Amino acid sequence: DDLINLKCFSLTNYDYIYDYDDLVVPLLRRMTHLEKLTLYLRISKTGLFIGDASPFIDGIHLHNEILVHIPQLHTFKYYISTETCTDYSNLRISNRDIQQTFTNIIKYGQTACIMDYYGASGTICHVYSLP
Repeated sequence: DDLINLKCFSLTNYDYIYDYDDLVVPLLRRMTHLEKLTLYLRISKTGLFIGDASPFIDGIHLHNEILVHIPQLHTFKYYISTETCTDYSNLRISNRDIQQTFTNIIKYGQTACIMDYYGASGTICHVYSLP
């Protein structure tokens, strides 16, 4: 498996990714020796989110699902937007709520977040690293 030996990787996708959890996460987990990672992703998520599961890609998700599997990573630059089209009218997450989930990955630099609510049921969460 050549992926294990990669030191630097960049993934840019301008179209929506619908199978993020099944395709992107396992791919990144295989890159255990990665030192530099750049991601530009637009993700569409639908379905039910139970318990503490967030419908958005946040700092907790990035840490638990990806970054802990890449122990040699020292540079992580990213823009990730997650769009949901399910009715979360009772779930009004603020920019600050999402921002607070990034405390575990502060070693990679500062992060910014924007929550964008549109229509009756659409939400986009934008998270990105700052220079």
